[in-house]
Amino acid sequence: MTSTEPMTYNPGPEFDRRIANLIGYVSMTTAVNLDGTYGYTPAYSTTWEGMRLVVEEMQRRGWDLGLFTDHEGWLAEFIILENGSLAKGRAETAPHAVCLACIAAIEGQKKEV
Repeated sequence: MTSTEPMTYNPGPEFDRRIANLIGYVSMTTAVNLDGTYGYTPAYSTTWEGMRLVVEEMQRRGWDLGLFTDHEGWLAEFIILENGSLAKGRAETAPHAVCLACIAAIEGQKKEV
């Protein structure tokens, strides 16, 4: 399987909530945010710390990460060598590229089932 996610998702809180839902993150707090919502979602798509959480979850699922930079920005590739699965994401920042590749990988797996 080869999958490339189109860059239609802008980095930020809404995209971070999509990633959290996709990887199964659940906030364990009852604190109310300023916008009236509950809980905390890590900044997956805008910070290196948030990106680390995505990478760790993908590694737990058997995916390895390749992360490259060039004059066009960042390219993230999640790959499972045993079966040749490959998912890519390209963006201006590394965290955003990793999140795009994460979506491509997980949604690609769902389509195969």
